[in-house]
Amino acid sequence: MKKLVFLSFLLFLQTQFTFASEKVNLPSLIVSPENKELNINEIRKIKVLIFISKTCPCTQQNIPYINELAKDFPNIDFIGIHSVKTTTQKDIDDILSQHHPKFSIVNDKDLKIANILKANRTPQAIILNDKNEVLYNGGITNRTNPKNADKLYLKNALAEIANNKEVTEKETRSLGCVIIR
Repeated sequence: MKKLVFLSFLLFLQTQFTFASEKVNLPSLIVSPENKELNINEIRKIKVLIFISKTCPCTQQNIPYINELAKDFPNIDFIGIHSVKTTTQKDIDDILSQHHPKFSIVNDKDLKIANILKANRTPQAIILNDKNEVLYNGGITNRTNPKNADKLYLKNALAEIANNKEVTEKETRSLGCVIIR
């Protein structure tokens, strides 16, 4: 009986999360403020998709830290994915003007990307390789405010990738606001 419960739990987990090395096919989306189409599948290098929300305090606290990471890893594309059903262009513009992210932001108001990648929190980071295989899925750090963190999950994964090493911690817990479906 214990084995059956454990196996059921593992099956549940597999349906709830996108695991490392799973290949994904993502839709083209409109990027703000450029208002141009971005086909994430055509980006043939490492990319970090960061699920964000204008109203999430954790997102707001993490944007400056993510900006630092984008500067520290210039050969990696950072893309913000705003996955909130009621998102308007004004919401995206507000993030751009208030927080000055150093990365493009995609409006995922229909939650297509969040659903494909099974993202459940903001902020949550998913690193994809040039073939769109998931290398990392999880939190930015182990605290809602990166200034208080003692584990830098995303930074460590990016450093390993930059040094042509396999990511050792492929999945970590994301802290922050729930993506409401």
